[in-house]
Order: sequence, then structure tokens, then C-alpha cells
Amino acid sequence: MSARTPPKYEAARHLLLIIFSALIFVGLLIGWCLQQNIALYPLLPVSLLFITLLSFVIYRLSQIVRQQDQRLATYPSSAEKNEYPCQQLLNSTNSIILRWDTQGFIHFINPYGLDFFGFSEEQILGKNVMDTIVPKTETTGRDLSYMIEDIGKNPDDYIQNENENIKKDGNRVWITWNNKAIRDEQGNTIEILSIGNDITEKKRYEQQIYQLAHFDDLTGLPNRTLFRQRLAEAIAHASRKQQVLPVFYIDIDRFKPINDSLGHHNGDLLLQKLATRLLSCIKPEETLARMGGDEFTVILQAQDNEHEALHSTQHIARQMLESMARPFNLNGHQVYVTGSIGIVFYPADGDKISTLLKNADMAMYQAKQKGKNGYLFYKPHMNSEAMHNLELETALRNALTNNQLEVYYQPSVNLRSGKIECVEALLRWNHPQMGNIPPETFIPIAEESDLILQLGSWVLKQAIAQMQRWQKHGLDDFIIAINLSMRQFDDNKLRVLIEQILAEAGLPANRLGLELTESTIMQNSEQGLKTLSRLSEIGVYLFIDDFGTGYSSLSRLRDLPVHMLKIDKSFISNISKDPQHARLIDAIIAMAHNLDIKVIAEGVETQQQFDYLIQRDCDCIQGYYLSHAISANELEKFMLGTDNRILLPDNTGSK
Repeated sequence: MSARTPPKYEAARHLLLIIFSALIFVGLLIGWCLQQNIALYPLLPVSLLFITLLSFVIYRLSQIVRQQDQRLATYPSSAEKNEYPCQQLLNSTNSIILRWDTQGFIHFINPYGLDFFGFSEEQILGKNVMDTIVPKTETTGRDLSYMIEDIGKNPDDYIQNENENIKKDGNRVWITWNNKAIRDEQGNTIEILSIGNDITEKKRYEQQIYQLAHFDDLTGLPNRTLFRQRLAEAIAHASRKQQVLPVFYIDIDRFKPINDSLGHHNGDLLLQKLATRLLSCIKPEETLARMGGDEFTVILQAQDNEHEALHSTQHIARQMLESMARPFNLNGHQVYVTGSIGIVFYPADGDKISTLLKNADMAMYQAKQKGKNGYLFYKPHMNSEAMHNLELETALRNALTNNQLEVYYQPSVNLRSGKIECVEALLRWNHPQMGNIPPETFIPIAEESDLILQLGSWVLKQAIAQMQRWQKHGLDDFIIAINLSMRQFDDNKLRVLIEQILAEAGLPANRLGLELTESTIMQNSEQGLKTLSRLSEIGVYLFIDDFGTGYSSLSRLRDLPVHMLKIDKSFISNISKDPQHARLIDAIIAMAHNLDIKVIAEGVETQQQFDYLIQRDCDCIQGYYLSHAISANELEKFMLGTDNRILLPDNTGSK
């Protein structure tokens, strides 16, 4: 497309053509008159008339040119037209817009960004981000370099990152940035366009959730969940360095009599003071955790060999026993306690977290048996418990073929309608000699072997077959939920197995729910997300069980294709006793509802718990308050007799 000539230049060109044409005309006229010997004076009137007309034309054209010049002076250029709405957007957006080069120097920041960080243009333009909005740390320069390199490697994508930034007044803020590389004609990154949004409140909220879920409310120490995470990290580090990692399991002797006689308040105070003393015996980089009750665990610094590990652990164990043996003043009561410590070494005493903890617990128990107030290293002869577990595993294998196993069902009820929304399938074992063996006894044994896969498959088949029978009686408007172990979740044949069993039973996938714990999903978060996605594609419902005992960030939870969260019963049981647990429950319910995820509260046993949950708009409850786990026949009779509804008590405290 050719460029268009501006109007004022068009008019000037026309004027020149007219003048030039007039001169040619006059010249031709004079030449013709001379050739014909015609006198020129008769033509003077005509010439004067022509010159007058020509002058008028020139005058009018000059007026037109001036008018066009005036209009053009007030008419915006095409670039200005395009710039105007862009400038409006930059001035009105509530996002920070930043343009900076690969050396970190800022070339543009929009008004919102200036106001947000508290700088003027003179104070920030041309300055380096590390001197203005990025807090200085030992790794700042390296981190910034890596980020610029990452952005440059992805020219067609917006690279997102979350950073802690700093305002002019020194306040720290968290910002999520979307970064886009600006390239020159040779494809080299010359600048970066960054669009940022303040997520400080979101980060604070996530930290609150993390704090509540990973630290013990009473002592402030890491809880069982965080301890296992740190132990996994310590094991991985020791494995790479081929080092010996010591782990302690500590139990307080005679704690229960003190707690019972002086009251829970003084018992809690004792635990707090004990935690402070034990912490003083280890280094800042080492971990002391409270596992629950009066049990503590310790991860010490790894040593290069077992001899060094023996020497360091003996010294620390003696320090801890001495610190515990000193008297405690509990609101005027002077009390004495002692402790028993079991010690294990990775990898000699186990290469898995569960094995190390089991052996450490066994060593601690032996220390108690030998008179308390001492420590013992784990030895293989302590393995009598392991022999008992092996016997149970053999008996469990026989139970699978001898019809000693049965599936019971515990309903979850919708708090708005009173309708049974789902029933959880729970395995029960009635041994002919030992009687009823609780799941918490045999499930961990099964999980240590491939037997858990056989048990899981058996429960799945039994539950789906039972659901098929219930459907024939018109009971098909609820979900049957199956618990999946970590071993099952990691089994790459799981999806095929579920599809096959559903197809054989003719049961729609949306009648089946699968329950997984947070730790199961987050153990390998990337692979876990893929497995969840594959299961979700079938159409089954996905539950996160025992929610609150693991860690799912808000951003991570948003990515998981789950339909329901089950709040762990440990939080429900402490609603009335622990305000932090109550706040955590409130936060989980609000967070889940914002993500369109339903919430089931597990372990509801009292009217007070029921009242609290219904006031907080919890979707469903499950627990002894409504029903124990019962047999399939009992549940069927109940549902047929009540139109699949449970008459809920009111929330005024009356039954």
C-alpha cells in the first residue's frame, strides 16, 4: 500500500500546477500574437481579467491550505491514536507494569506501580531492581540471573514466578509476576515486560494454614507431618553423602499420672517446658518434633561414620536425660520426670521412614522395660514384634481365602437435607482364634508388603458388588467410597482395574468414590497429579482424606481434580478445646467452598461438634454421633426404612 500525501502538500502541488499552466498560456498567447502580427494592446483587458482570476484562485488556495494546516495541527497522528487507549490502560490498571533490561535497570513503570512501591519516577527509572524493589540477599543476583535466563529460553511464553519484593518504606510484599521477553531483530532478549499482582494476603493465608497443619499448637515444635517431611529430606541427603543419620524416639516416663493428678493445664505446661529443655540440647539445624501426647522425635546431624554417630548421639542423649531429670515448677507444684530414648541409625537400622520409626519406638520401649530414664540403641533381637507382625501377615493372607474378612459401611450425611451422601467401605477382620483385629493393627502390616494390593482389590470388588445389589433395591443416589493406600495409588494398573470392575458390575463411574490422604497425593506431587487426572477421566469422585494433617498449598489444591475434602477427626475432636483447630476448620471450609469442593467432617461424636459444623456451613458429617460402621444388611434395612435419610437433631443442643 502506497503512502498517502498529506492534504496540505496536495494543495501546494495543485497551486504550482495552476501557476505553471497560466504562465505557459500567457507565453503561448504572446507568441501567437507576434507570429500573426497582431497588436497586443487589444488583449490587455483579457490579460488583466485572466491575471485577476488567477490571483483570486491563488488567494483561495492559500486560504484552503491555511485551514488544512490548522485542522492538521489539532488532529492526532495514527501513532497518537494508538497510544491514547494504551496510556489510559496503563494509567487505570490495578496491576504493576514494569519494563526492564537484562541488567536489571528499570525503563518504565506505570502509575499504579509507582504508587504501590512508593517511588517517584525520578527515584526508580534508570535504577536497578536490586537497588529498589528486590530485597538484597546472598542469592539475589544469582536468582535474578537464573530468572532472566529462564525467560529468555521461552520467548513465546509468559513465565510466571512468585517473589518477595520490597517497598520504599521497607515493607516486604509478595508479588506474582508474569514475564515476557522483548527481543531485537536478531532474536536476542533486550528487555523484559513484567506484569505483577500483589498476593501478600494469599501468602499470609497459606502460611497460616501451613503453620496450623505442620506445627504443634501446644509446643510450637514441628508435628508428625513436618517431622516425616524433614526426615525424608535428611535421609536423601545422607544417602547422597553416604553418611550415618541418627534418629531419636523419646517418651516421657510417668507423664500420665502427673497429667491426671495435676490436671491437663499443668500437663500441657510440663510438655512446653520439656520442649524448651530438649531444644537447648540440639543444634539449630537439627529437628525436634512432637509426635503427639508425650512422645518426641529428633533428627540429628548426619555423621561420616558409625563411630562418630555413636559418640555424638550418646553425648546428646545424656544431655537430654539430665535436662529432663531436673525439677519442673508447674504453678507451684514441683514435679520430677524422666525420659526413655530409643536410637536408630540410617541406613543400618532401616532405609524407610516407617522402618526407622518402628525400630526407634521398639528401642524406646525396651529402654522403658529396663527401668526407664535411659537410652538404648536398636538391636535386631528386639525384633520379636516384627515376628508377630509376620505371623499376622500370614494369617491375613489366609483370611483372604477363608472368608474371615468383611466390609462394613459408615455413612456420611448431608447437613442440609439429612440425606446419606456417601458410605465409606471399611475392612473388618474376624480371626477365629484372636477375634476381631482392628484395621490399625493389620493395615500397616499389609502396607509393608504387596498384600495391600490384594486387600485393596478385594475391598473394591466387594464394595462395588454391594452397590450393584443396593441399586436393584432402588438405593442408588449416593456414592460408595473406597480408601486407597499409597501402594495402590502408585500401582500403574489401578485405572485398568477400576474400569474393569465397574464394567463387570455395570455400575456408573460416578457412583464410586476414591479416598486418598494428602501425604499419598503429595509424596510425589507431579506423578500424583497425573494419577489423579487419569482417575478423574474415568468419572469417579475423588476425596482427600485426613485433610489438614498433610500440606496442600492453595495454588496446589486448585490444580487437583478433587470433589471432596474430609477434615481429619483429630481437628474435629479439639473444636471445643483448641481455638486454633477451630480456626483451621473454618479456613478449610471457606477455602474448599471457594474452589467448589465439598467438605466432610470426620469423627463427629458430640452435639457440640455437630452444632459448630452446621453453623460453619460444613456440607457433610461422618462419625459415631450419627452411626458406627455397620454391616451391609444393617445399612440396607436402615436406608429402605428411612428413605435413605437420617433424622438430624436440631442445632440448639437438643437431641
